[in-house]
Amino acid sequence: MQPKPVTGAAGVRLYGPIDAKENLVARLVALGATTGSPAEAEIARIQNFVPRFGADITAATLPQESQMMHAIHFQKGCYLGQEIVERVRSRGHVNRTLMGFRLEGESAPAPTTPLTVDGKETGEVTSSVATAGGVSGLAYVRVPHNKSGATVSIDGRAAQLFAPAGI
Repeated sequence: MQPKPVTGAAGVRLYGPIDAKENLVARLVALGATTGSPAEAEIARIQNFVPRFGADITAATLPQESQMMHAIHFQKGCYLGQEIVERVRSRGHVNRTLMGFRLEGESAPAPTTPLTVDGKETGEVTSSVATAGGVSGLAYVRVPHNKSGATVSIDGRAAQLFAPAGI
């Protein structure tokens, strides 16, 4: 059992033999637990600002860009990429950061869809989902537009940017 699920929402993630799944889920539901579909998990992941490796984070992404500084321990021994991570820390900033966005409508933009401000590209979508309340997503946004509350354009629609809680 993993106490913090990959969605960022309250709950747990269970691991075990697949043949025990149906019985275990039925017992948990009888105790008051609720289950979620993969689509619901993806909505919760994006709305709770939980980046996913392969979609929102790649091997070329710096921890400072992905707003994952809690995953770095600067006093720990040597690790791959330590020099560049420390150089960015000592200089104080990166040129882009992962931001959340919300936009009206039912159509979620595809990954790599550009974000623009005044017709100039300032970032790109990494993940997005359509929900009952509009579209939620994650995108890398370049300085100086990477501010919570800023407005950018995605596919001609206005999107509000937000940073994860505590940043």
